[in-house]
Amino acid sequence: MQIRQKLQIKKGGSTSIGEVEPPVFVSSSYHGFSFIESMFAVAVLSFGIIAVLPLLTSGMRETFDSRDQLIASMLAQEGAELVQNIRDNNWASDEDFDNNFPGTRSDCTVSHESDEIKNGQDCNGNASHYILKLDGGDYYNHSSGDETKFRRKIKLAFNGFSPDQTLGATSMVIWGGDEFPLEADCNAANKCVYSTLTLTEWH
Repeated sequence: MQIRQKLQIKKGGSTSIGEVEPPVFVSSSYHGFSFIESMFAVAVLSFGIIAVLPLLTSGMRETFDSRDQLIASMLAQEGAELVQNIRDNNWASDEDFDNNFPGTRSDCTVSHESDEIKNGQDCNGNASHYILKLDGGDYYNHSSGDETKFRRKIKLAFNGFSPDQTLGATSMVIWGGDEFPLEADCNAANKCVYSTLTLTEWH
């Protein structure tokens, strides 16, 4: 027979002993993970990470490719604009239309640091002549600074005779290689971009 006692406090400070509820003990059924369960969880997590890694690598590669293509596109556009700038300066200085353009009309180089298109070894030369370098002022050129992966060449084509002569210019930029493809094969898949323009003789 269980004895239940309870302490009662009476008025005036006296006490009496009555029934007291016995303590109640609750058993727990919770327990930690076993070693096998932990290893299984680690294995599942590892397989998940391995499955995601190729996606992350592919995403990063596509990001870098997009960055390089954007830079190359801007460099190709810059090359074409530098050719136009030479024509404009000729007109402003009352010079001949083809002044500062080389006698050899294809595969030349042009840079912001010069007011002429280079000829001689820079035209029809090997690929090393077309390497673009990045100088301390973050400008691309062919003469000084750290070599980059980008190469640029300029192809010129004069058509007609003065005073109705026109100049077609193609600025081609490649990255990740040394060989310039034909214009028909110049695309992002071949890591190549180009920009063209046609200039007229001002009077």
